[in-house]
Amino acid sequence: MANFLKQLFKPKWQHKSEDVRNNAVAQLSDQSPEQKDILLQVLTTDSSATVKRTAINQFSSLEYLIELSHSNVKEVQTLAQERLSQELSADNKQNWPKDPQQITELVVTLPNLPSITELVAQVQDQQLLARITEQARVAGVRQQAASAITDEKILETLEKAIKGKDKGCQKIIREKLNVLHQEREKQQQATAEIMQAIEAAELQAKLPFQPLCEAKLDTLHTRWNKIKVNATPEQHTQFENAINQCKQIIADHYQAESEKQAQAEAHKDAKEEQEATVTLLETEQDGIIEQGDFNSPALNALLKTQANRWQDSCETTKPSKSLENRYSRVCKSLEQFIQAKEALEEQKTVLEALLAEETPDLGKLKTLLGTLNWPSELQEPELLTQAHNALGDAQKEQRRVRSNLKQDCKQADELLSKAEDMIAQGTLKGIYQNLRQAQELMHSWPNERKVNKRLRQLQYKFKEMKDWQDYAVLPKLEELCERMESLVEAELPLETLANQLKQAREDWRGLGYGDNNYGQALWHRFKDASEKVNERCKPYFESIAQLRENNLEARKAIITQLTEFVEKVNWEKADWKVIDKLYKQSIEEWKQATPVDRSEVKKIQDSFDQPLHLLKDRIKAERDANTEIKQELLEEAKQLLSEENLKQATGKAKALQKKWQQVGICHRRQEQHLWKEFRAVCDQLFGKRSEQWQEQQDQRSSNMQEATNVIEQIKQLASSDASEAKELAAQLRDLQGAYGNLGSLPKDHYESLEQNYREACNQVKVRMSELKRAQKAQQGEALIEKLKIYQATSANELSQEDASQQWQAIGIKDDKLGNVLESAWKNLLSGKSSLQPTSEEKLRELCIRSEIIADKPSPEADQSLRMSLQVERLSRGMNSGDNTKETTTSLLAEWLSLDVPTQNFEEYLNRLLVALEYK
Repeated sequence: MANFLKQLFKPKWQHKSEDVRNNAVAQLSDQSPEQKDILLQVLTTDSSATVKRTAINQFSSLEYLIELSHSNVKEVQTLAQERLSQELSADNKQNWPKDPQQITELVVTLPNLPSITELVAQVQDQQLLARITEQARVAGVRQQAASAITDEKILETLEKAIKGKDKGCQKIIREKLNVLHQEREKQQQATAEIMQAIEAAELQAKLPFQPLCEAKLDTLHTRWNKIKVNATPEQHTQFENAINQCKQIIADHYQAESEKQAQAEAHKDAKEEQEATVTLLETEQDGIIEQGDFNSPALNALLKTQANRWQDSCETTKPSKSLENRYSRVCKSLEQFIQAKEALEEQKTVLEALLAEETPDLGKLKTLLGTLNWPSELQEPELLTQAHNALGDAQKEQRRVRSNLKQDCKQADELLSKAEDMIAQGTLKGIYQNLRQAQELMHSWPNERKVNKRLRQLQYKFKEMKDWQDYAVLPKLEELCERMESLVEAELPLETLANQLKQAREDWRGLGYGDNNYGQALWHRFKDASEKVNERCKPYFESIAQLRENNLEARKAIITQLTEFVEKVNWEKADWKVIDKLYKQSIEEWKQATPVDRSEVKKIQDSFDQPLHLLKDRIKAERDANTEIKQELLEEAKQLLSEENLKQATGKAKALQKKWQQVGICHRRQEQHLWKEFRAVCDQLFGKRSEQWQEQQDQRSSNMQEATNVIEQIKQLASSDASEAKELAAQLRDLQGAYGNLGSLPKDHYESLEQNYREACNQVKVRMSELKRAQKAQQGEALIEKLKIYQATSANELSQEDASQQWQAIGIKDDKLGNVLESAWKNLLSGKSSLQPTSEEKLRELCIRSEIIADKPSPEADQSLRMSLQVERLSRGMNSGDNTKETTTSLLAEWLSLDVPTQNFEEYLNRLLVALEYK
């Protein structure tokens, strides 16, 4: 009664009926702590898979499902993972967790989630992504997480953590780090370029104006426009301030240049006024000489107006010495013209009176002509000619003068022709000397109009060329003077100071300098400053002299060492890399030992070249030989491309690479070309091997997926509804055969797959054992019933017709057992066999023998008998050579040959059935 009540009030989830339990569990919820505990109990204790699946479906909390997915109970763990897969499918996105930590935990612990990649996409936290990359079981998920990480420090830490563990993720991380490093380098480079541009602008702002200042400013602007997008507002301001300072310097310069230009134009205008004044007076002079007469008052007025003009221009600019001399000379000549004509007018009456006398007074006539001092340039009036004719000696003197004039004019013409050719060629040098010599010749003949006019024209052209030279060169000479003067007190290293002194002197010689007063003054100014700078540089020049001497000694030492090495070296055992290094080092040291006195260079160069060229020839021969060896290695590598065994071919290629590295020095360009071709061949070969390896990897991955599917099918067999162990065994054999034919599996998954495979097979075998035990138990019950019929028929307790009917109604599925029973039954019915009398001892012995062959224990009381039977059995086998073994069927057949009433010897029958595993 107590048991009945206990069953009556037992909870429905503990009911015997599976349907009742299932319906009861479906009403529970994990929201209630008590119901939650019941659900957990059902999961761990209930025998029905259906009820357990219903229980797992009642859990609504993802957190708890995740916890259950890590359960130690394999079945609970599987159910929880299946449920999570449903909850986290693409159709149930609304149920997906929002917490990145929770998502990370799911991704790391449940690799088979259907939407795992989409879940990973929800994680943004860099540390969590790093955890997924390091701990996730699926390679694709790890790579997806690695691709989403952008934090450089986390990437660097992660690279170290997975080094050698996950090459795919490691490659992704390295590529991302390379991109980040390149971006940082670009940013640093951009920052450096911005600072360099600002520094260049600020430096330019500190310098005085230079001819290329505007071009540099444009360059700075162009440079800034390319990089200003990366500049900060402060850097923009800093750059603009420096540029504005540069612009102000340029503006100030052009203002000063404008003022200087105005002064130069005023100077030029004044020069032109002075030249025009002299030219006008000289033209007037030429006209008077040509016409032979002039108006004295008009000429006098012209002289006064041009004197005022000359004076005004001289207040602005001082005339050149030559122009001043011309002005003075032409004014003096014209004044002489006026004075001579006025004197002739005053003495005309007296002169006519003297000439009218029959015998003129030659003394008075000579004195009077002397006071008149008629200019030689002017044509003599008739009155004066008559007077000179009266004086014969005067005519002789005049003829002598005219002879000298002709000779001087010819020589002056030749000098002026030379000067004219030089002016046409634009050559200034030599023009001044020719013009000066011609001017000295014509100084005594101011009235020779044609030659003097040509002289003045060439002087004017030369002046224009000289003025242009002065205008172009003098500012540069002034700049050189300022540059040299700045070096006098400049705080510079002596070497820099000496170089700048040398450069400035070369620049001066390249320009030349004016031979006018200002040019001479600039030259003396430049020379004085350069001498002061030269004095400052004396210690440096002395050190250079000492350096030249030291370098000479160093070069001699190089020659000695090189010569000794060439004489002593064993070329057969030479280390060519050392020799090549010595060759290059000798040249480099020779170049470094400079400067050397030019007078010594030629003397020692030949001594250096002789051993050096010997080394060069030897090295070339060695390079030629080694280059030929590498050419042969290249040909061997090319032949490997046609080999079918790529693994063996790549091994040979690696050996060739080692040989390549062991080959000595070669010609650099040829070696680079050969190496490029050799590497291309090796890359092609390794590429083929890599493709083959990748194909194998892909096949292994495919095999792994197929293996996973087979293992899953085997696991499903363990929980299948199969009722026959044979059927289950046949299905297991098929799946085992499929697993065995899969081929190679990935090494990193092989052990886990094998373990899962063995576990799945063991589960099926356990299921098969259970089925076999249940089937044997059924067979045992059927066997007992058949034995009862057998004994009853033998004792004539049943008619053969009833016995046969009952016998056939009982089925035996075990063929061997069925055959034994059918054989004994037929013999019994046909009367061919009769049952032998039996005893309890006989049955006891039969049970012990069955326990022996089944390797099962016997009762304590039967141990001595069991031992004697084993010894007898062993002795019989050894002596007679009988190898016939007792079996389950032979023992059962022996039992059937005995007259054993089942109801009387049930104890022994049960013992026999237990030993034979039929009970």
